[in-house]
Amino acid sequence: MTENVEGARRSAVTISRRFYEPGDVLGALQEFYSNDTKMREGSSEEITEGKQANHERLESFLGSLKQFNSATLHSSAVGENVTMSEWTFDMVGGDGSPIIWNEVIRRQWKDGLVTDERYYNTTP
Repeated sequence: MTENVEGARRSAVTISRRFYEPGDVLGALQEFYSNDTKMREGSSEEITEGKQANHERLESFLGSLKQFNSATLHSSAVGENVTMSEWTFDMVGGDGSPIIWNEVIRRQWKDGLVTDERYYNTTP
């Protein structure tokens, strides 16, 4: 189990750095997510299934922003085939309004790839 947890910890740090710090969200999705990955927002019942569908969803979201300023990782946790990370995102909306987004991202892993991701945010 220790080897699995350490591998998940390394993967979580790598994906977090690649996904947000340089802003290569779509590249990280292609590299670290399974073809049948699922994503959903917090309590939403709507699940986006498949790497391509999630690529399109994220591309649409990023395209709606005027600017992505920064992503700050506050904490992370690793369990058996699951990682969680707490973030603050600083962005500018398409209308020029500032967006400060606080979020916890839970990822489930299998064979070194994310198979399920869920976002829990505190920003309206």
